[in-house]
Amino acid sequence: DGATVLNEDVTINLAADTFGEDIVIEGLTGRGKLHLVGFYGSTQFAGSVRLRNCTNTIILENMTVYSAVSSSEGLIHAESCADVRLIAPRLDGANNRPAITSDRSIVTVKSGPISNCTECFRAKNLGQIYAYDTYGVGNGTGAFADSGSKIVMAYRKPKATTVKSESNGGVVLDSATATGSTFS
Repeated sequence: DGATVLNEDVTINLAADTFGEDIVIEGLTGRGKLHLVGFYGSTQFAGSVRLRNCTNTIILENMTVYSAVSSSEGLIHAESCADVRLIAPRLDGANNRPAITSDRSIVTVKSGPISNCTECFRAKNLGQIYAYDTYGVGNGTGAFADSGSKIVMAYRKPKATTVKSESNGGVVLDSATATGSTFS
């Protein structure tokens, strides 16, 4: 079925370098965590990160992702993933794509700049995004929730022309209206 089983926690330290290819993690199952750690500001990907059909916890830490390629998928795109955690990401969408998209996934984002993106956070198809202490400038929409999805933003938020957009039962909450949410 193409699934990879990971039952132990694995940490991979990434080199301080610029990589021209996309990161694709697909079909990861089991009870172990996958933790990719970059050197803050020095591990850069000139592409995107695509996570699909993963039941494990996936943690991406200290990674810069940027792309000039136009797409409706985010620089970091999670599709059908149980637990994606982004710690100190640096994201730049060159004004033609979203930063983070969640499609039937749960994504937590902590502390990092998001700039020049069509949307900072885009959730659809019951996706969830919990963002804490993100910032940045030059964005079109701060948060767009569609199709029963939920986005919760707390503390600092990236600056955007449109703060939030909700459609088809999607909900965007900020720290003043959100209760019971945790960031871990």
